[in-house]
Amino acid sequence: MSSSLIMSSKYEDVVEESVEEPYGDSNASSSSNSNSSIAPDAESMDLSHSQMAAEESKEASDSNMSQGSEVPPQRRSTYFGGKVIRHKWGCISEPDATKVYVRSKSYLETDEKQLSKPMLVPLVACECFKVPHRMDHIASHPSSWYAQHVGDDESQFVIIVQLQVTSIGFSFVSYHVHHGGFPLETEDAVFNEMFRKFVDGDDKWRDQRLKLIPRTVHGPFVVQKAVENRPCLLGLRVKHRYFRGKNYLEIDSEVDKSLLSRGILKLCHRFAKYIVADMCWVIQGDTEEELPERVVCGCTVHRLDFSKVGPLAAHDDQQQQLEQEQDYIEEQHEEKKKSVIDLEQLD
Repeated sequence: MSSSLIMSSKYEDVVEESVEEPYGDSNASSSSNSNSSIAPDAESMDLSHSQMAAEESKEASDSNMSQGSEVPPQRRSTYFGGKVIRHKWGCISEPDATKVYVRSKSYLETDEKQLSKPMLVPLVACECFKVPHRMDHIASHPSSWYAQHVGDDESQFVIIVQLQVTSIGFSFVSYHVHHGGFPLETEDAVFNEMFRKFVDGDDKWRDQRLKLIPRTVHGPFVVQKAVENRPCLLGLRVKHRYFRGKNYLEIDSEVDKSLLSRGILKLCHRFAKYIVADMCWVIQGDTEEELPERVVCGCTVHRLDFSKVGPLAAHDDQQQQLEQEQDYIEEQHEEKKKSVIDLEQLD
């Protein structure tokens, strides 16, 4: 399947970049250092998924938001990359990985962090749907975006991240596609081996290395007080299930597993339409040879309206309707251009 089907402009818009400063805990002194197999960024937390909704940026103010706008004009994301995918239930954008701080080569000795290299596996699509119960292995579902757009195409390698919030009956899925298949080849041979091990390795190793770097750009004060923000090895706090397909790795994160996380996620659900949150995923480096780190994939969630989210089976019909609406708009635009040309010729 050609990449044009995957990167269709019908699903994307380009908007201006944010003017905010990089973040990601550049002052590494705030992280505790240890020699244990669990690296310093994995501080004790009862809630990891709710890090998607916390700490509004210091310079931000709700007065700067455009009324009725899905994405505010000046405060879209702390490291907004410029690409946005629009759905009826909200917008999802791709972060700018080069504005995210990760562990440097000397981190184990100096605790210093540095800005990441560009995003390794780009964001391509996203889904949000209602679920009556936990739904594992979304890639195997015939109505999933993966099944509809990628399937058996081995020229594409897909990382699928599903955040399962069954306590409120929803799942959120992001799809990140590397055009070129697997294995990935970068200039860093050690990273290439780490990524291969993460994709084909055992679940225990994956849980000890998959790190979430979160940030809530906008959010009500009550949410900011309830939710922490810091890098976290999410698989050590909530249950992860991994599914390796011929051309994909799916990560299903049962983010509301604990009682505390369930309560905070319900709070975030209540205020979801007022929250903008960044998530970046990193394979943590625990030895000098495995450093520096880099962002593998990520997404920014803009003001989800859960009242407009439907079941997965109906999602394809909704997407088809959006495509038809976009086709109609393009046809009207072409007709207007033709009319202008005809009038010019008459003159």
